[in-house]
Amino acid sequence: MTDRRLSDQVKEFYAKEQPRDGTLARLLAQHDAITADTPMRRGRTTRTLAASVAFVTLAAALLWSVVTAPDWVTLAAREVALNHRKDLAPEFKANDYDVLRAAMRKLDFVLIAPQHLPEPGLRVTGARYCSIQGHLAAQIKLRDAQGIEYTLYQTHLKPNADASPAEREFVIDGVRIWQWYEGGLLFAFARSME
Repeated sequence: MTDRRLSDQVKEFYAKEQPRDGTLARLLAQHDAITADTPMRRGRTTRTLAASVAFVTLAAALLWSVVTAPDWVTLAAREVALNHRKDLAPEFKANDYDVLRAAMRKLDFVLIAPQHLPEPGLRVTGARYCSIQGHLAAQIKLRDAQGIEYTLYQTHLKPNADASPAEREFVIDGVRIWQWYEGGLLFAFARSME
C-alpha cells in the first residue's frame, strides 16, 4: 500500500461518515449554553453599552456647543476688541472722512461718516485697513478734546437672518464696544475702559 492509496482511503472513510441526526443541533445548543454568560460575552455587552453612552454624550456636547456658541455679531465684537487693544498707528493720516474715502481704495464699500456716535465731538485723526470676520474693514482713529483715543470700524458685513440689526453693546477685555448698522454697513465703536 503506497502513501497515495492510504490518503485516498482515509478521505473515502471520512466522506462516508456523517454525524447522527440532531448531533449538529445538539452541539450548537451546548455551545450557546456555554457562551451565554461568559466574561467574553459580558465584555462585548459592556463595550457596546460604553460606546452607546459615549455616542450620546458626544452628541449632547455638540448640540450644547451649537446652542451656546456665540453668534457672529459677538465674534465680530471680540475681533474689534482685539484690534482696538493692538493700538496700531494709522496708515492714512487725515482729519475727515472724505480724505479717507479717497485714500482707502481697497475697501469694497463706500466709507461714510456715521450719523451718530456714542461719544459726541470726536475728530478723525487717521485710519488703517483691518478685517472683521474675514471681511476687509476700515479702522478709523478718533480723538476727543481731552486727547482720549477711540476707534471706529466700518465693514460691509451683513447680518444673518437671525441677527438683529439693532444697536448692541459689549464689554470685552476692558474694551467697551457699540455695534450698529447704518447705510448698509456694520459699525463698531470701541473705547478702552482704563
